[in-house]
Amino acid sequence: MASNSSTNSSSRSASGVDAKTPSGQMSGFGWDQLGQISEKWGDNESMAGIIIGAMVDGAITNINAGANLQFESSMAELQSQLQMSMEELKTANQLELIGAEGEMAGELVDKQGQWGVNNILAQGDVDINKLNAMGQNSLNDINAQGAVDINKLNVQGQNALNQIGAQGDVQKDLQAQKGQLDKEMALVQGDIDVNKLNVAGQIALNQINQQGAVDINKLNVQGQNALNQIGAQGDVNKDLDRQKGDMALEQIGARGDIDKDLQGMKGDQALDQIGKRGEQDRLGMQTKGKEDRLGMQTQGNETRKTTAAQGDQAVRQVGAKGDEDRKTQNNKTDNEIRLRTDARGQAGKQGAKFFG
Repeated sequence: MASNSSTNSSSRSASGVDAKTPSGQMSGFGWDQLGQISEKWGDNESMAGIIIGAMVDGAITNINAGANLQFESSMAELQSQLQMSMEELKTANQLELIGAEGEMAGELVDKQGQWGVNNILAQGDVDINKLNAMGQNSLNDINAQGAVDINKLNVQGQNALNQIGAQGDVQKDLQAQKGQLDKEMALVQGDIDVNKLNVAGQIALNQINQQGAVDINKLNVQGQNALNQIGAQGDVNKDLDRQKGDMALEQIGARGDIDKDLQGMKGDQALDQIGKRGEQDRLGMQTKGKEDRLGMQTQGNETRKTTAAQGDQAVRQVGAKGDEDRKTQNNKTDNEIRLRTDARGQAGKQGAKFFG
């Protein structure tokens, strides 16, 4: 009877009414059935032995299952801790690797940007030096050409002046020769006129002598008078012709001097004009050379500014690209960390479900 009461109390204590899981409910129902059997056939020693054996087996089984579950739980918890430590170690190593890779990529991008800037600046300096050299060469060529043109103009002006002076001397000599010829012709013409007048007077005298001896004195007087008048008129005409020749000679000489002076003045004016033209050409060439040099310097400055702006833009683009790469890498790292965190959370939830 003592065994029966103990069996009933054990069966009631192991009742599965309050069990929450199917396995607990089945175990509770089994203990309830054993209790009911014990109450019904508890006086039977054989049935009591069977029930006690079953209860002992169940208790031993529960003890073994609990020990196994504790061992499995401890091993699962240890495995989970090891797995989490491994994942954390992997995550830390990957974070360090990602950070080192990001730093290396950033340094490489910075170095590439600096190299690009240095190359752009060096190319800009080379282009500026080339432009300055080209401008200096062009200026030297322009100055050399201007000096050659000025020398040519000076030589041409001197040749033109020499030709004008020589032509003036020739014209003066021709005018002098012409005046001498006019003077000689005037003298010859005066002698011819005197001879004509003498011949005419002699003819008139002969005619008067032939008219009669009565009037010979009168005619002689008249002839003498006429002869005197004719001689005086011839002298007057001769003097006048000589004066005309002298005046013509003086006029020709004065005209030759005037022409020479005019030719000299024209030569001086031509020389001045040639010199002024050469000076203007030289000033124009110098001005053009300065303008070309300023234009080249301006172009060099514009090229240098453009090159510097391109370098700055390239630096900004490289920096922006590096920032974008670092942001992308950081976002990628954050996503991987979140994924690993979610994975650890899912693993923890699955373990809790398995052991709960």
